[in-house]
Amino acid sequence: AFLPWHRVFLMIIEDAIRALGGEYECFAMPYWDWTHEPTPFEVAYNNQTLIIMNSGIGNDSIGGCQNSGSPFDFDEYIPRSPWFTTEGLFSPTGQPCLVRGLSYESYADRGGLGACWFTSPTEMIDIIGSTNLYAQFDGFLEGAPHSKPHVCMWGNMITFWSPDDPAFYLHHAFVDYLWAVWQDCWDYDGVPIESVTTDMF
Repeated sequence: AFLPWHRVFLMIIEDAIRALGGEYECFAMPYWDWTHEPTPFEVAYNNQTLIIMNSGIGNDSIGGCQNSGSPFDFDEYIPRSPWFTTEGLFSPTGQPCLVRGLSYESYADRGGLGACWFTSPTEMIDIIGSTNLYAQFDGFLEGAPHSKPHVCMWGNMITFWSPDDPAFYLHHAFVDYLWAVWQDCWDYDGVPIESVTTDMF
């Protein structure tokens, strides 16, 4: 299932980072609350900036390799995806690199239409409150709310190698948080394990 698989995946990553010891031994994955991202209109006409672009994990490289001074620049970080390289798309001679291509402002005059438009807090509350059945909520969340950040970031985030992008982990930590909010909303978080049903998962 979508939500449990990613929860375990994040736990494995957190445990691996904590195992480094020292300053990392109490590490907890931060999340990217994309419900508070500005709209394309606000970015295009009100000079606002996407929160994720000021997070220290690189910027919008406009379809090219990251080269913004972050630890994820092409000369510092080598992802596993063969799709994006220093020589262009799927070039076997190029060095793999982290690529993003938001084109976010281009959605400003589409009235909220298009793939790259983050789900708002109000919309997210409506989804959480719309059903107390796990199978339905899982489907609702995996749809547009979850997929939009992948599509908006483009590059590595729209491939099967999306974990190459550090934004993937911040994004899925928030998706996991939304699942926890749903569980709390429907009073499933305190149910004894022997009473848990698949509807509550």
